[in-house]
Order: sequence, then structure tokens, then C-alpha cells
Amino acid sequence: MIIMHVGTNDATAKLNTSSVLSAYDVVLSQMRASNPRMVLILSKLIPVDPKLFGQETTDLVVAYNNAMDGWVRKNTKSQSPIVLVDMFTGFDTATMTREGEHPNEKGDVFMAERFYPVVMNQLIVRTIEKLSRA
Repeated sequence: MIIMHVGTNDATAKLNTSSVLSAYDVVLSQMRASNPRMVLILSKLIPVDPKLFGQETTDLVVAYNNAMDGWVRKNTKSQSPIVLVDMFTGFDTATMTREGEHPNEKGDVFMAERFYPVVMNQLIVRTIEKLSRA
């Protein structure tokens, strides 16, 4: 199981959405080459403070997040699912980041509380599948 929250630096570098998704394709292919049964827990990006990073970067984060839905549908497989976790909704850059980008302790707790039930569910599902194959 791999937990992934990547792309914020791409937004600050002003990379277009198709470039970011192409990079996701490469990483996914490498992960599946290593383990064709791996589970990817993919996180929508947390927001960045538009006052510090500008509206273009803020809009790119939103565009990446919107594009992830289709990317997950296209790339998930029954033996190697991709589960998307929404970290954007409810995340407050004013109170949950150190400097408008990276999570502080409150932001870490927010993210952990979003990841935890998804990770636990996938562990249970994979354990049941493994037991049924035995």
C-alpha cells in the first residue's frame, strides 16, 4: 500500500495538468511493475494560500484535484485499486499550514484523520481477499 500526496510543487512551477497526470502515469507504472497488486491511496492536494502563491497556483491545485477523479477511474484495477482521498475540502491554509503550503500539526492531524479510515478499509479488504485465496 502506497500513500501519495504529490503535485503541489508542480503547481508552484506552473506545470499544466496533463504534464502532472503524465508524471502520475509514470509513477503508477513503476509501482505496479514492482508489485502488480499494490494499492494506491492518492490524496487530492491540500490548498495553498493564494495571497502567498497567487491565484494561478491556487487554480492549478484545483485543476489537478479535479483531474484526479478521471485519472483514478481510468487507472484503477480490481487487483490494484486506486482510492482517492479528498484533502482539499475543509483544509484551512490559515490555521493548518506553517507558511501557507506545508501542513502544521493541526494540518497533519486533519490529513491523518482523512487517510486513516481509507487505509484501514483497504487493509481489511486485502486481508479478506488474501484469506479467501488461501
